[in-house]
Amino acid sequence: MMNLSQVIVSGCVAAVFGIIVECLRKKGWISKTQGWTILLITIALWNVGAYFLNKSSTESEIITSIESAIKKVPHFGVIEEYEPQTYTHLKNKMIEIAKQHL
Repeated sequence: MMNLSQVIVSGCVAAVFGIIVECLRKKGWISKTQGWTILLITIALWNVGAYFLNKSSTESEIITSIESAIKKVPHFGVIEEYEPQTYTHLKNKMIEIAKQHL
């Protein structure tokens, strides 16, 4: 899920690279086709990088939220105390299910 600030940052990065490419094109260092190619590759790489960074931060947020939710339920505290393997299995299963729904 992408929020508005990510869209604005992506647009600003595209604008900055667009200005740089246009300056290089006006100086005659690159052609119009090369400029478009550089700009499109830069935008694509930026968005792929942002996707993977966002995905990894989302996964860590899910793990943190599930762990905090588990600590609020008293039954899980008892399970953790007397059956730590069952507790770990349940926690990992919850995390796995949450990641599938990203």
